[in-house]
Amino acid sequence: MKRIIQYASLALLAATAPILTSCQSTPTRSTPSYTKSNPKVKISNNRNRSLGVRVEGPETRFVYLTQYDSETITLKPGAYRYAAVSKNTKSSVGTKYFAAGKIYDWKFSKK
Repeated sequence: MKRIIQYASLALLAATAPILTSCQSTPTRSTPSYTKSNPKVKISNNRNRSLGVRVEGPETRFVYLTQYDSETITLKPGAYRYAAVSKNTKSSVGTKYFAAGKIYDWKFSKK
C-alpha cells in the first residue's frame, strides 16, 4: 500500500495545473524558534483514512500517516512542491515555503 501511494504522489508532482481537492491543506501556521536552525514541520492527518505526503525541494521526503496521526519532520529551508494522497479522494498538490528558524503546523482534513 505504501509503495502505491509513493508512486501516485510522484505522478501528482509531475502535474503542473492546480487541482481542486477534497484532501484540503489548511493554511500553515508558523512560530519563530529564535534560532537559525532548519524548519520543523508538524504534519497532521485530521481525516478518517491514511494519508501520504511527499515534498520535493532542497530535499525530498515522504511521510505516511494513519488516520488522525501526526509526525514532525525537519527540512532544509526553501520552497517545496508537495502532493498529498489518500485513498478514494482527490489529491492535494501545491507549493510551500519553509523558512529557517520557524516551526510549522500543517494540517490536512476533509474539505
